[in-house]
Amino acid sequence: MKKPGFYLLLEIVLCLLLSLLPHLLMLWPQNAMTVLAILSSHVLYPAMALLLPLWAARRGAAAFLCALPPFLLYLIPQALLGLTLSALPTILTLLFSVLGANLGAELYNRKSKE
Repeated sequence: MKKPGFYLLLEIVLCLLLSLLPHLLMLWPQNAMTVLAILSSHVLYPAMALLLPLWAARRGAAAFLCALPPFLLYLIPQALLGLTLSALPTILTLLFSVLGANLGAELYNRKSKE
């Protein structure tokens, strides 16, 4: 079995790759870019924020450390580029990352008790 730190590192790498997606979409035509950017910020990021911490915490990584990468890697690129943050995806990303990390930690605790 791999160490919990491996899963946390893999979660950070996956979050980093997915956080670069909207910036790569700027290369597309204007209409397609707008739709894909809204879709990625309102659907992809909250889904990533729920599933990746759940996955990493379920394999033994610390729940608090699992909740931080999706949220921070959602905020940092947009802040560096000077983009305005929408309130809904930001709050959803934060809530889903905490929820996913706690759910994964609970599943890990139940699995380890058996």
